[in-house]
Amino acid sequence: MAAATGEYIGFVDSDDWANNCMFERLYNAAKKNNADIAVGGHCDWREGKVIRSKRHPLAGKTVMDKSEIDEIRRNLYGRSIDDKVTEAFPMSVWIAVYRKTLIDNNQLKFKNIISEDVIFNISAYKFANKITFTGDTDYCYRNENQTSIMRSFSEEKLKKYEDYLKMLGNIAEEENNPECLMRVKRAAINCCRLYVGQIADSAGLTFKEKRKFMDMFAKSEIICSCWADYPVEKLPFQQRLFQQCMQRGHYRSALFLIAMRKTVKRIKEA
Repeated sequence: MAAATGEYIGFVDSDDWANNCMFERLYNAAKKNNADIAVGGHCDWREGKVIRSKRHPLAGKTVMDKSEIDEIRRNLYGRSIDDKVTEAFPMSVWIAVYRKTLIDNNQLKFKNIISEDVIFNISAYKFANKITFTGDTDYCYRNENQTSIMRSFSEEKLKKYEDYLKMLGNIAEEENNPECLMRVKRAAINCCRLYVGQIADSAGLTFKEKRKFMDMFAKSEIICSCWADYPVEKLPFQQRLFQQCMQRGHYRSALFLIAMRKTVKRIKEA
C-alpha cells in the first residue's frame, strides 16, 4: 500500500480473480459520488462455473451521515442478537476500493491476525466521509474445497481466534456502545462453529484428539468471557443447539451437528 501511486487501492487474493470491468466500475462509482470507499459484491466459483452471485445488501446506497456509517460499521463486529435469517455482513476488502489518502492519512494497516479484513474495515469505515455501494458482482471468489488459512486446522488455531476476539473486543470497548460488545460475543459463537468445523474436517485426528481441542476452546478464558451473559436462547435453533452442546461438553453431539449441516449444504448445492 505504501508503494501504490493510484488514487484508489483495491485488493485481490492470490487464488481469486477480478472481472476486467470490476475496478473500472468501482472507480467510476467512487468518483461519481466522491466516495472514500466504493463497495461491490462477488460471485462464488467452483469447478469453473458460478455457483452463486452475492450482491451487497446495501447495493445502490450511498452514505455520508456519520450516524449511518456507524450503523453500518456495527455489522462488522458481528451479527446482532435478533439476526436470525440474514447472511453475514460482507467484510472482505477485496470487494472494494479505498481512497489512498484515506489509508495514508489515517495510517491504516493490516494486522497480522486472522480476519484481518474485519479489523481493517472497522477503521476504514470509521474514517470515511462517504461510502457508496454498487450492485455489481465482479469479484470472483474461488470456492473450491481447497485448504485455506480459515479452513485448515492446527494446534495454534485456538490462540489465533483468541487474539482476534481480544483485539475485536478491545476495539468495541472504545465505541462506548454496548451493542458492539454484544456483537463481539456473537462473533465468538460463530468462531466456535468455524473452529469445530475445521476439527471435523481433520481426518488425521482421532476422536480423543478432537475432543481435547474442542474442550480447550470451550474452556478458554477469553472464549468463556465472550460467551458469558449472551442470550443463547435467541440464537437460531440449529446454532442454539450446537452452542449448548459445546458449553455443556457434549462434543460428540456437536461434531454430529456439524456433519449434518455440511450434508444438508452439499444437497442444496447439488
